[in-house]
Amino acid sequence: MDASNPIQLSTEQLEIIEDMASCLMSPAEIAITVSIEPKRFKHILEYDKQSPLYLAFQKGRIKTKWEIHRMVVKLAQKGSPQAELLAEKYLKEQNSESL
Repeated sequence: MDASNPIQLSTEQLEIIEDMASCLMSPAEIAITVSIEPKRFKHILEYDKQSPLYLAFQKGRIKTKWEIHRMVVKLAQKGSPQAELLAEKYLKEQNSESL
């Protein structure tokens, strides 16, 4: 990939990337939608953690993860056995992650 030729994305493209990532669309589907070659899009996600594209993608993905976790915790608090198991898993993941 050509690191000397960074992709210039409009605010609209970054918003689309974030929104589609929040809907759990694949990187290839997002790339095609915003007119970026899928291999280049994937390369940026893997190797350029400071790029606006990477940050928009992660922000969208994390928003949905947050919403899902919030719903699971609420269901666990209401006594759902399946949600309790998931909430326990999330808690273990959170405790095992180092900052």
